[in-house]
Amino acid sequence: MNDTLIISLASLKEQADLFLADNPTMTIEEAYGKALARMAATQAELFAFDDPFKGLIIAKLEAMGARRRPVRTAMLSVELNGTDTWKLWYHLRALREMGLVRNLGKSGWVLAA
Repeated sequence: MNDTLIISLASLKEQADLFLADNPTMTIEEAYGKALARMAATQAELFAFDDPFKGLIIAKLEAMGARRRPVRTAMLSVELNGTDTWKLWYHLRALREMGLVRNLGKSGWVLAA
């Protein structure tokens, strides 16, 4: 991984729309500011992991909307190019112990608030 911040405009707009949906009194500028701050913080978290794969899992969960709805392990495996589910479970359990994700049983995984 390099130290370049990569944020797509579509992801930024999606995140800003979520903020606006949660708080209709927020201005568009405030929503985009909060969205940019959250996405930059997420990217910064990726560099804090001892294992880059854990950072990739967090990034994929974020991209798949795991703050709003659970993501099943099988779907996450597909998004990670068919990663072995046992390997994925190992890393997800480690992320759960770090307090970054929660397991909702058969519903799937969500990012911790």
